[in-house]
Amino acid sequence: MADTVRGAEVSQRSAAERLTSLDGLRAVAAIVVMLYHYTQRYRERFDADWHPAFSYDGQFGVLLFFMISGYVITLTTTRLRRPRDFLFFRFSRLYPTFWACLAITAILMLLAKAPLTIPPPSQLLLNATMLAKTIRRFMHWPDSQPYVDGAYWSLEIELFFYAAIFLLLITRQMNRIVGIAIAMVTIGAVDHWLLMAGRPAAPSPVRWVLFFDYWPYFGIGIALFAMKNHRQYRWPSVLIGLSLLRASEHVAANVLGIVEPGKVTQDPTTPLNVWVELVKVLGCTALFSAAVFDRLPPLRWKIIVAIGAVSYPLYLLHQNLGYIVIAKLHGPLSLPTHVTIGAAIAVAFALATAVSIGIERPTMHLLRRLYLRWTHHVAPPAVVSGLAPSVPRTAEDRQPL
Repeated sequence: MADTVRGAEVSQRSAAERLTSLDGLRAVAAIVVMLYHYTQRYRERFDADWHPAFSYDGQFGVLLFFMISGYVITLTTTRLRRPRDFLFFRFSRLYPTFWACLAITAILMLLAKAPLTIPPPSQLLLNATMLAKTIRRFMHWPDSQPYVDGAYWSLEIELFFYAAIFLLLITRQMNRIVGIAIAMVTIGAVDHWLLMAGRPAAPSPVRWVLFFDYWPYFGIGIALFAMKNHRQYRWPSVLIGLSLLRASEHVAANVLGIVEPGKVTQDPTTPLNVWVELVKVLGCTALFSAAVFDRLPPLRWKIIVAIGAVSYPLYLLHQNLGYIVIAKLHGPLSLPTHVTIGAAIAVAFALATAVSIGIERPTMHLLRRLYLRWTHHVAPPAVVSGLAPSVPRTAEDRQPL
């Protein structure tokens, strides 16, 4: 009996450490996205003479977020009693903080004016749904600039993934999630091939809502969850292989700017660019795998975990806030590039920490307490999902974007 208790304690400790590593990986992803926006993206949008000593490809930070989400969202379904719990917990996690950050961003843009265009009220209201691009596409409205902050685009993809998980919960098919992910990755690949061959394929709005281009990254997270927590290997390995092939195709098309058959919108200086991007995909997958299996102790350093803990408001606030800080410091004050970028990072992290402590955590905890009281629901590990619970509930609040 004592051995069993000790074994359970060890299991719970290792589970908590795995989630801590994923928190640390969130910090890495957020930092990569920030550095991209403060270097390459700022130069593209505002200042052709902005030449930092380094530049980063921010899309791989977002892809890491999708991988983390595939793992952790699958994991959260093992602690649910009802599908509606999933909906409410996702709402309480995402929307209050998003609305607060949207309001803060709009106020900052109004006060600073340059270098950003002040959004009209209609754009703010549309963004508040978190589905601005989707609504514009289905209403056939122009979507050249659907977001108040460009970082918001990935939130729509997250919502589509949550909708897919909710559908699996209400149909009690979560135990088939690996097979379903394999099917979605395959369908996405076939649709892409049809599109490139000039043959009938899914309409653009449908392709967007079914997030064909991003299923591979969620699929990698789902596969590693099955491997780590349920010792399943054959079909998860197939899912990882297919996901890497499809992700490589997606990234290569982005590098070449291929948007339709025979049309290349970018001019890469050498085919090596494509191979570099493919190596980055493999690197992201290896990094994520190492975090899941707790093979990277630096991801548990306190400073890294602290950044990961505020990664959601940091992601929502950093872009436009950073642009404003850079414009105000680099132009009028002529501060060095690295000092300006450092100041933007510090201001973004400070504001994100304030939002996390003052709004995100108390609001989420309050809403969840009220919900549990209203439903008379004390949530033991239960299995609306059909997946066995595998981690302690103390990790409940450490969720991805």
